[in-house]
Amino acid sequence: MEPKSTQSQEMIHLVTEVMNTIECGYRGKENSWYKFFGTILERLNKPHSVDKIARDIISVYGGMGTFNDLVLHKNQITMLQEENDKLEQLRHDLYILCEKILTNTEL
Repeated sequence: MEPKSTQSQEMIHLVTEVMNTIECGYRGKENSWYKFFGTILERLNKPHSVDKIARDIISVYGGMGTFNDLVLHKNQITMLQEENDKLEQLRHDLYILCEKILTNTEL
């Protein structure tokens, strides 16, 4: 299993990419998911429990109105296909990382 510091660095990278992708969509930095991941990033850049942060991230997946439902669009009309495809891959990668952290399995 990778050291927690390596897992934290990977999580920082993925969360930063998620934020950069969300910023492209309608409302950008005002989007509640952008703010949520900004808080996660702040926590990752301080002494932290990567397990606790992974649990907090996993908790926003699934159900109605959750992170899985986020669709990026421009001017509330035009869906941003490329950005949404990228966001979908990032969502998947972040979930898998968090799941592996919580189950203590190899990345």
